Amino acid sequence: MSDDFDEIDWEMSGNNFNLKQYPNGAVQNNYFAKGIVGSYDRGQFIECANPGRQFRTYSFDWTPEKLDWLIDGKIVRTFLAKNADNNEHQFPQTPSKIQLGIWNGGDPDQHPGTIGWAGGLTDMTKVPYYTFVKSINITNYNPAQQYKWTDQSGSWKSIKPINDTAPSSSNTGIKSSASSIPSSVTTQNGSSERSYVSDITGIGQDRQCYTNSKSLYSCLPDFYNSAESFDNDVAVA
Repeated sequence: MSDDFDEIDWEMSGNNFNLKQYPNGAVQNNYFAKGIVGSYDRGQFIECANPGRQFRTYSFDWTPEKLDWLIDGKIVRTFLAKNADNNEHQFPQTPSKIQLGIWNGGDPDQHPGTIGWAGGLTDMTKVPYYTFVKSINITNYNPAQQYKWTDQSGSWKSIKPINDTAPSSSNTGIKSSASSIPSSVTTQNGSSERSYVSDITGIGQDRQCYTNSKSLYSCLPDFYNSAESFDNDVAVA
């Protein structure tokens, strides 16, 4: 998620979105730019066997020319920047932060469209619901210590990288890299990922995120200490 709501998603549902056409399981990828949701028509479901019971690597490779989504190293969708428009289907292009979360898409207080997307109302008699993230690997193709927005156009051309004002990252466990490895996260029961300003390494242990009531609880890796809100990434239903 970026400061002007560019967004790239991997999304999962505990009940596989209740999609009968995918009896073995499914996940969804999605994107938005400038917070424009339009008719919510750009999400794409991908058949994925038993995503809630085994670890897989969900990745995206995001360049100025295209956006690839991958599962276990295999490209399952490509969105070309040249096929974007200036209306409802713009291309995400601004510096973003990674956000992981588990949320109650089937809460009765949600919009009916959200409940339907999540596969129906959440069965709260089966709590806790949870997700596991085994590891996160992120490579930034345009590393900088921070980014300066020079206007409100939302164009990548208006954003300037700055490398001389931020404190050293040596104490944060974050380092910058310009290699060509796509961003990836290996998860069980849910994940999401986005372009980030640095290559994050050293996440060595599994982390459990869960809910045991209508109030959802989430876990975030230790390096992530600047979140203002959790993103709607993992549907619990």
